[in-house]
Amino acid sequence: MYVSSSLVRRNREIWLGEDAELCMYVEPSSLTLPGFNLHLLPTVSTILQVQMVFATSKEFYRWAQSIQVRALHLKIYNSLLTSSKSLILSPFRALLGRLRRTPHLLLSHGGIASSSSNTIRSYRYDVFISFRGVDTRNNLVDHLYNHLDRKGIFVFKDDQRLQKGEFISPQLVQAIKDSRLSIIVFSTNYASSSWCLDEMATIVECHQQFNQTVYPVFYDVDPSHVRKQNGVYEKAFALHTQNFRQDPSKVYQWKTAMTTLAKSAGWDVRNKPEFEEIENIVQAVTKKLGHRFSGFADNLDQCIRNPALWSRLWLHRDLYQVLMTQSETNNVEAIVLRQEDDVFMCKAEGFSKLKNLKLLILYQNSFEGTLDFLSNNLRYLFWHGYPFPSLPSKFKPYSLTELNLPESRIQRLWEGRKSFSFLERVDLSNSKCLIETPDFELCREIKRLDLTGCTNLSQVHSSIGLLSKLTYLSLRNCSNLVSLDFRNACNLSSLKVLSLSGCTKLESMPDITGASNLEYLDIEGCTSLSTLHESIGTLSKNKFLSLKDCTNLVSLPDSINSLTSLMTLHLCGCSKLAKLPLNYAFSDYSFCMKSLIFLDLGFCNLLEVPDAIGELRYLERLDLQGNKFYSVPDSINKLSCLAYLNLAHCHNLGHLPLIPSKSESLVGRYFQTTSGSRDHRSGLYVFDCPKLTSRYARYVFTWLTRLVKQPRHFRCGFDIVTPRSWDVANLRNSFIPNWFDHKFTGESIISIVHCDVDDDWIGFAFCVAFEADNPLAISSSSHHSSSSPLPHPFYLSCESEYTEQRFDMTLNLELDKSDDSQHFWTIYISKEHCHFIESGANITFKSCPGLVVKEWGLRRVVKQDIEDMEKYIEQRILPPSRVDKSLIIEYIKKRSSSSMPKIQLPYNWLVNEEDEVENFEAKAKENDLCNLGL
Repeated sequence: MYVSSSLVRRNREIWLGEDAELCMYVEPSSLTLPGFNLHLLPTVSTILQVQMVFATSKEFYRWAQSIQVRALHLKIYNSLLTSSKSLILSPFRALLGRLRRTPHLLLSHGGIASSSSNTIRSYRYDVFISFRGVDTRNNLVDHLYNHLDRKGIFVFKDDQRLQKGEFISPQLVQAIKDSRLSIIVFSTNYASSSWCLDEMATIVECHQQFNQTVYPVFYDVDPSHVRKQNGVYEKAFALHTQNFRQDPSKVYQWKTAMTTLAKSAGWDVRNKPEFEEIENIVQAVTKKLGHRFSGFADNLDQCIRNPALWSRLWLHRDLYQVLMTQSETNNVEAIVLRQEDDVFMCKAEGFSKLKNLKLLILYQNSFEGTLDFLSNNLRYLFWHGYPFPSLPSKFKPYSLTELNLPESRIQRLWEGRKSFSFLERVDLSNSKCLIETPDFELCREIKRLDLTGCTNLSQVHSSIGLLSKLTYLSLRNCSNLVSLDFRNACNLSSLKVLSLSGCTKLESMPDITGASNLEYLDIEGCTSLSTLHESIGTLSKNKFLSLKDCTNLVSLPDSINSLTSLMTLHLCGCSKLAKLPLNYAFSDYSFCMKSLIFLDLGFCNLLEVPDAIGELRYLERLDLQGNKFYSVPDSINKLSCLAYLNLAHCHNLGHLPLIPSKSESLVGRYFQTTSGSRDHRSGLYVFDCPKLTSRYARYVFTWLTRLVKQPRHFRCGFDIVTPRSWDVANLRNSFIPNWFDHKFTGESIISIVHCDVDDDWIGFAFCVAFEADNPLAISSSSHHSSSSPLPHPFYLSCESEYTEQRFDMTLNLELDKSDDSQHFWTIYISKEHCHFIESGANITFKSCPGLVVKEWGLRRVVKQDIEDMEKYIEQRILPPSRVDKSLIIEYIKKRSSSSMPKIQLPYNWLVNEEDEVENFEAKAKENDLCNLGL
């Protein structure tokens, strides 16, 4: 929260409720005012656990994006003037809009207002700027943005605020609605972009519905041309009229909105000094927003320059002045210093003068001398890069709640036993000098212990097993950790996350009997581990288990069969599991891992896949790549939920059964329950399997049918990779099947001019025949991607020159390791994600040196195609081609030489309404893991 000195003088008290998970930013000058009372201590543990004290308001805004607020109340005593109200509301409107749960801000005269009155609309941004990037990005718009930003005004500019995983159009619409004020920069090419015109129409709609202020700026166009849509805009609207002849109301809406805006008061900046015009715009915006939020310096009233009299220190020079004084001070209670380039070397002995220090947050190690004293009144300690080998011997902070010393030089915390009755969190991550942990017996309140990256730590004190409230323990990348003994693991009943990944010298897994609430167990990369403790079978609530790259692991205990809640099991790279007794693990069908969704057995040197794998009825993803078995058992047909099967690099594979085209209706649990899954892809991958020579064309179309009929099997789309040798007899004189009725040679570039978007249409299917003729060149391109002109070795590229966006779908396989050089890559993209139709994107397949694109094609997939596929699958022939007049394609001979910036959209860049429900549940899971430190 931002509070001005003038407001504090009039309103003596500002209050945060006990349930608030929010902090205050108050200017140092305000904190010294007589009568000012900040009720922070009742919520100090909640506030300080998420580091809620910042040196500038801009840092606070950035931090506020990542938290959730349960309640927020602002209590103002005495009079509340209009100017004060604006001063408070403006930052909060922008701030609260960024929070995932946005409560109402309640204001009252002398008390807390009821929620039924004085409710205000929250905003995410102060200003939204609509502009045509190719015309104004590197000149007026950038300069305007920087001026507003320096004034502390929160601006949405599309190439600055895009969030990963969201489709740009809905996001921009929401950003406009979440802004208090909009600025539209009309330029020469503004009207040629349907994207810009949609923005403009939405802005006018918000102006009419919410009375949102709109300022037009005429950059290099005549305002009369904008108002009448003639001159440079006449040709653009003629083209829009042709393209949207089936929806003429859209063009009419654009024209009406443009006429309305052109009549509004704004700025014609043609032939005028740009700097002066920008200053005029910024002044008008600042005045309209109703506050002078111009950063720290603009609002800082000068006060007595004696930091020793202050209760809080925010600047490094102030701390330096206090530490260099000769006298003690009991006034300083909090020190919060951010990272600064220009700092003074301070004497650590000066901390002995700060007897009443309660809060210490430091982001630098610019201290010399010996640290012999820290205040025993400390409640929160965060010192990034702590430069001393230990804490002071007489340091006994009875109220300390958090001890955070990441990337420190500490060797040991303390000797013997010390009582820390309120200590809940200890973070020593990446403290590479740490050689031992202390005795935790008198620290029973610890809930989170992070020892990640403590590479010199060889053992952990066994008293760690006594921490009954511990929920998170990370020993990740403790590469010298030899043993781990919990002594009495039954006291770890609260533990939910245990990470031991990268502990390369850990020879045995501890007894975790009694850790009944453990949900996440990561033992990845423990290369010295040969067996697992039988107690792993007691983890009835465990959902995630990773043993990836445990290269010396020879077997799994039978008790693993009891993990009925397990959803993800990673065994990839366990190369000594050639004789893995999977029969034991899956033999008791009634008690086997019945919740398993994702099983990764890649590169385990498996000689066979047991029939019992078919009993994992809810399995959706199975990775068997890089193994030595000859066949996949027919029982795989029972896996009715299977949506992902990876058989790449199975050099001995000679038999692959056909999975039915019908799948279970209860699918998509992987995307709903697994963190990070929304960027993953479904499909079939039969790559680099030279002994598998049968004609399995119907297998490809079976998978195509299987997945298309159950959209919850995938997100944006899916892909299928198979050897081209399977179907040579069926291809006749073509490289790809005739079912793909639009074919192109090599790396031809095309654009879709017209496509019927009726209810019968469900998506697009692509197929490309490619050959790896130089594996060394492919390998070089893959491992030196920074010097390659292409972002990926091989991908489907859709680039739009109008909306300045790019969507790539990459082939995520090790293309340089194939013995069979010719393959098909079949791609399906669902209707909701076919953005290249409206954007006029250039579509092609791009490949690095060493890969040759022989031919590629596409098909507009309709519902009847899926019905036909099922018929032809039974006849073991390919579906026929058809003449599709509903699709018109333009062939582009030369690649565009435009160097304008492209916005890379992620794989899962758009979700439909049904996906939103799943995304909400998946996001909740991700939040749970985030709260646990993952």
